[in-house]
Amino acid sequence: MGASLAKAYPKENARESFTLGRPSMPSVIGRPVRAFVAALMLLAGLILLAACANLGSLFAARASDRSREVALRLALGSSRNRILRQLLTEALLISLAGGSAGLLGSIALLRRLDTWQPFSGVPLHVPVQPDANVYLVALVLALVSGLLFGIVPVRQVFRPIRTRS
Repeated sequence: MGASLAKAYPKENARESFTLGRPSMPSVIGRPVRAFVAALMLLAGLILLAACANLGSLFAARASDRSREVALRLALGSSRNRILRQLLTEALLISLAGGSAGLLGSIALLRRLDTWQPFSGVPLHVPVQPDANVYLVALVLALVSGLLFGIVPVRQVFRPIRTRS
């Protein structure tokens, strides 16, 4: 094909050489698109960080409300381990429910993004199909955030209760 073009248009294509190969993704999408995607990922990370901070403050506020309940349970003979298990189980269930809702929302958005055509004249199709690793990372993140944010209220609850005077 290159030799044919060089014969037909010797001035324009005399020094041109062509090689066939699969285009790599970074060369296809270009620098501006990569910068946009990087900024979008940074924004998603910041939103996730804000959501985690809100979740942590929610658990801390609930723990301060439940300190009297825990004190009453301890006075009635419940063990600290049982209360600890209950608080951590609640935190894990809430974080798993939130992770599941986020995962379902991301699946719906990815299906929509898979059919999206940003430029009407250009048949650009970038498949976005999450694999099992994405689901595994989401599960691990939900469990870790549940444990981390579940430990904060446990520490607050097991501190000695001060009476107000």
